[in-house]
Amino acid sequence: MKKEAEEIISLDCSRCGNEIGEFVNIKGQEFLRAGGMLSREAHGVCAQCGAEFHWSVPDRLMCKLVSH
Repeated sequence: MKKEAEEIISLDCSRCGNEIGEFVNIKGQEFLRAGGMLSREAHGVCAQCGAEFHWSVPDRLMCKLVSH
């Protein structure tokens, strides 16, 4: 079942620029899409350079509140 995305933004490694996945907004809900997975939180390392990667919906919401 394919979901239609309203907005898609590439999420890249802050060190080397390798694409980690895509931030997608589907019907007002935010997700990280990596391969065939949709996630609300992800932690790991870049497969290209080994830089740590942390992403979560609550952190994104807090960033939006602080930056406005």
